[in-house]
Amino acid sequence: MFVLTRTTDKYTGVAESDAGSTNMEELVIQGDNISFIVYYQGYKVKVKGKFKDGKMETLVDVDGMQFPLIAEKVVE
Repeated sequence: MFVLTRTTDKYTGVAESDAGSTNMEELVIQGDNISFIVYYQGYKVKVKGKFKDGKMETLVDVDGMQFPLIAEKVVE
């Protein structure tokens, strides 16, 4: 799960999993586009995608290998 927090001038984020949590680095949000990097179990994971109708389907890059990612926007 990705948890994003907005302050007055920027976003911060945390990626949470059964293995623990890690901060998102190089987090950029522009409109419906999002990109960030997280480190998971020693691997650099690059995420870049665009939300459409509250959903994002993209490929994440893990050390040159690509894996599918589906994410939904939930606003609390």
